[in-house]
Amino acid sequence: MTFKTRRLKEEKAPPRWLTTATRFLSLAVRLHKPMLAWYQDYKKRDIERKKEEKRFRILKKILMILLGVLVVLLIVAAVVKTLVSAHILTIGNVFSVAGKELPVDENGFTNILLMGRESAGVPEAVANHADVKLRIPMAPNTRSLNVAQAATIVLSEALRQTESFPKS
Repeated sequence: MTFKTRRLKEEKAPPRWLTTATRFLSLAVRLHKPMLAWYQDYKKRDIERKKEEKRFRILKKILMILLGVLVVLLIVAAVVKTLVSAHILTIGNVFSVAGKELPVDENGFTNILLMGRESAGVPEAVANHADVKLRIPMAPNTRSLNVAQAATIVLSEALRQTESFPKS
């Protein structure tokens, strides 16, 4: 028995660039999902960062506006205080409405009803200039009245005492 040997055709090795490209492609396939998740997380954080920066810019603008208003109010208060202390401006002038003097009653008095905050009342500096101070009696351990309710009670009593209720 004789054997014939046949030589199998030698396979050529693939070109080096093809091997390298195949390796990179398999690596890209394995890294696709983690890289996509990382990118989506990055975009989400970037959007949140931009929103926060926008909120910060808005708050900064609001703060600057409020500071400007505060400065203007402080300047106006200082000017009024200076004019009052120099006797150029009187309290009556400060309380005039649209440049007109407030009306006076038959005794020559200008009556001003000034209501204070629910928690603290009228500021002490203002209350010191008042001729009469009123207090609405309240039962112990009861909630306070709001300013509108207190003003209604005081005005109703004033109208009753002066017999000035409108005739129906």
